[in-house]
Amino acid sequence: MPASGHSAQFIGISCAVGILSPILVLALAGFPAQGHHSVIGMYNPDMQVTLTGVVAEFHFVRPHPYLVLDADPDENGTWRWRLEFDNHRELAQIGVTEDTFSPGDEVIVAGDYARNGTERMYVRELRRPEDGLLYECPGFRPSLKVVRQSFESGGSIRFWTRFFAGPGATHKNGSRIYI
Repeated sequence: MPASGHSAQFIGISCAVGILSPILVLALAGFPAQGHHSVIGMYNPDMQVTLTGVVAEFHFVRPHPYLVLDADPDENGTWRWRLEFDNHRELAQIGVTEDTFSPGDEVIVAGDYARNGTERMYVRELRRPEDGLLYECPGFRPSLKVVRQSFESGGSIRFWTRFFAGPGATHKNGSRIYI
């Protein structure tokens, strides 16, 4: 008798799973998927945009961190743009944190315009003149540097660069990286 009791219990569970599975699929179908996407599919590298503006928000999220930028194209008002960066893991490896960009930071940004014509951009270069921060992603390897200016005799400008590596960072060979 116990064998048939287990068999009936198994059949009951199988029926419940069989009935609930399609319902669960239909319920989840209404939610948008948050999947990874192709940069070249979303952004057009042949349509470069350069903006000057003020950071409204910075979201250090997966898969792609992004800035919300208030760009001021003219006296008619402000444009709100979403500026997408390379993937979260690579940004963290070069020293980007949730505190790298703050509301109120003034930045100059260049990148690939969205194929759908909305105010979105894939960031290829971002400069923050206040402290010399320079983010670059000309291909598939982002970098974060601090670029400072010093004036020499004759008024020429010389640029020097230090890589921003974050506190306690070390090079692949084990030597300490100083900022």
